Amino acid sequence: MKNILTSKERILNVLQHKDTDYVPLCFDGLCHCGVSFIDRQYPDPFEKATYYLDLGVDTAIRLGFNPVSNENIETAEWTETRDGEKVPVLVKEYRTNKGTLRQEVRRDESYGHNAIYLFSDFNVPSGRSIRYLVEDEADLDAFAALMKPLSNNELESVREYATVARSFCDAKQIMMSGGIDGIGDPLMWLSGVENILFAAADTPAFLHRYIDILSSWNIERIKLLADMGVDMIIRRGWYESADFWSPALYREFLLKPLSKEVQTAHEAGVYYAYIMNSGVTPLTDCLLESGIDMLTNVEPDKNNLPEIKDKLAGKVAICSGVNNYHVIEMGTVGQVESAVVQALDNLSRGGGFILAPSDSILDTSENAQRNFYAMI
Repeated sequence: MKNILTSKERILNVLQHKDTDYVPLCFDGLCHCGVSFIDRQYPDPFEKATYYLDLGVDTAIRLGFNPVSNENIETAEWTETRDGEKVPVLVKEYRTNKGTLRQEVRRDESYGHNAIYLFSDFNVPSGRSIRYLVEDEADLDAFAALMKPLSNNELESVREYATVARSFCDAKQIMMSGGIDGIGDPLMWLSGVENILFAAADTPAFLHRYIDILSSWNIERIKLLADMGVDMIIRRGWYESADFWSPALYREFLLKPLSKEVQTAHEAGVYYAYIMNSGVTPLTDCLLESGIDMLTNVEPDKNNLPEIKDKLAGKVAICSGVNNYHVIEMGTVGQVESAVVQALDNLSRGGGFILAPSDSILDTSENAQRNFYAMI
């Protein structure tokens, strides 16, 4: 079918559950996805977006910036060799006017960094982190001092880039999105899965205050991104699914701050997309109540997609449909074609659907590249 809509019009129609000229396909910018071999070919985001558009693929320019301000925060980092430890121990401290926060991580062979990053999946396992950044109520004053918005000086280059990006998006008629880290993901990065879920049962007041700090930080970032001209917020929720939180715990701790973020975005005239990969099905009622505009990265092999579509139809758009690893990276062309047909059958009825991989395509092999183009 001939393109009768611009890319931006097509995506806005999806978000508003209106008719489109065809089902959009996206690999980058509108969800938590990317394609490694394309990223290497086109390191410039504007050239990459142009390439996707030339392929007939919808895309967006995505803004992001450092999670916390470095002003008035002193950091120190070193490596220790300790008795009883088989591997070096990385130590990092954040010294604030409200106290010092400290992380200690075993740097084993599987650790992906030479230093400790504030936010990292590598810090989550309890067998690797000796001390998490936030462990109890005593850490929260210093944590609140750390989680403050970037200063105007720190934002100057981001605003300059946003102005260029907005001009490019307007010229190409594509969306501009902005990414934030959410609540569940920082909780697990900074405190570990077991500690957070035990806190939900044993010290709920501590966890509520912890979440309030993160929620306020998210709200400020949404306002900054909206001020920079984004059309849509894309918010992480990888660690917020029913794989970790029961529906009752989700309602108690996560639903209210999510709803507040969505309201903040909507008041600024910005759409809100929410990333959740597995364990989605039990939480669809909560997602409806939150007011999100789009659910992204839903893994087809780990969720009941027809049931999710039935519940969300006409209210929450879905961006996903095809497994990134088993199908696109490791599968055959025939498997790609079957997966695309199944995704269209399950999710395209009534609109409100963007076809996409459920996560990034990291493999750069000939097979992965062939299947990428086969999907298009």
